[in-house]
Parts: sequence; structure tokens; C-alpha cells
Amino acid sequence: MGTINVTNGTTLNVLSGASLTSSSYFIITANYNSPVNIYGGNMAGPFGLYILDSPLNIYGGTITSDQGISVSGGGTTNIYGGTIMGDFGISAGGSSPVNIYGGTIATTGQYAVQAINSEQINIYGGNISSNGGSGIAIEADGTGSIVNVYGGKINGSIQLLSGAVDIFGSGFNYGYGQVGATSGTLIGTLADGTPIDVTFSNNEGEIILSPTSTPLPAAAYLFASGLIGIVVLRRKYLL
Repeated sequence: MGTINVTNGTTLNVLSGASLTSSSYFIITANYNSPVNIYGGNMAGPFGLYILDSPLNIYGGTITSDQGISVSGGGTTNIYGGTIMGDFGISAGGSSPVNIYGGTIATTGQYAVQAINSEQINIYGGNISSNGGSGIAIEADGTGSIVNVYGGKINGSIQLLSGAVDIFGSGFNYGYGQVGATSGTLIGTLADGTPIDVTFSNNEGEIILSPTSTPLPAAAYLFASGLIGIVVLRRKYLL
């Protein structure tokens, strides 16, 4: 199977049991406010998902791809579950906020979570890991980008070339506020009670430690209702 293209407001639902592969291009592309909901299935290819100006919700399934997921141009991405594996994880830019409530992003390449172009990524839970690079990265063109970390298991490192990472929790080995060191190891407990122990490298960005915890958004509890939604969202689906 080649690339699945959704456009002009069409909804794509990927259901449990689906098998999507692409040998030379993106597995799924979406644009012009075309929602993509992934409830299950296996997706594989050299390129992952390219989502432009469209919402993306991931509840389950496995995405294996060298290039991971790219979201830009507007539209919110919510990750509640599922697994993203490959050289890269998820890259967000261009007013396309990402909320990570659960699931696994496990990469062996440059980054697992990347914010560029004044983007915001919120990590409330899940497993974020990178064996070959950064768990979290903000690129050089990411001035104004911010990654907020409230919880989840973070493995790998935090790398900033600009922008900011704001980490909420307690018991840190650095004082609250901006971390003055340009490199080192950050140890503490995140707002959700999960320990964090990661190395960091900071060129021209900011690592900020904040004591204020934010309650887990109600959206994190929509996993079950999201599954029920597959009965309703039937304009286009895959079995």
C-alpha cells in the first residue's frame, strides 16, 4: 500500500488490525483541516506521518519510521497511547501544539521530541527515550519554542540550541528558576511523582525549574471516550 492522502476536511480513522506501509514516501499525509485519529494498527515506512493544518489524535497502534511524525501549519496533536519508533520521534512547528499524555516515543536518532519555530510541546506522561541522541531537543530556529515537562519517564538527554524547557516538580539538584549551567545532569522528581535523571546541554536556550504543578488535563482521561468515537467518526476509515 502506498501513501494515504486525506485533505479538505476528510477524517481518517486507523483502526485496530490495520496494516499500512509505504516504501518511498509518507505513510499518511493530511492537510486542510483533515483530522487523523489512530486507534490501533501497524504503520511502517521510511517516512512517517506528515500532518499540515490538521488535528492528530493517537490512542494506540505502532508507527515505525526513520523520519517519525512531523506536524505544522496549525492543528493540535494529542498523544494518549501507542508507540512511535525509529530514528526520529515527533517534530512540531508552525502553531501546531503537541500534548503528550501517554504512549511511548522511543528513538535511536537525533531526537524523540523536537520543538521548532515558536512551538509549544506539553509532556504530561508517557515514555520518552532516545538512545542515539536527545530525548528532547529545541533546534536553532526554535526561538520562542517551549517544552513543558510535568511528568512521564524521560530518558536520553535535553538539548537546547534556543527556546526553553520548563520542568515542573520538586527535589531538584539545581535551584528553582533558570539553570545557569550550560551542561550537566538534572536530578529530581517531576510534578506527577516520576523521577527524572537526565543529562542536558544548553547553548543559547533556557532550562527553567518550576515548583508549580499543573493538574493533569481532563483530556488525558478521554482515552476511553476516544475509543468509543470510532463508532461515530466513520467518514473515512480503515479496517
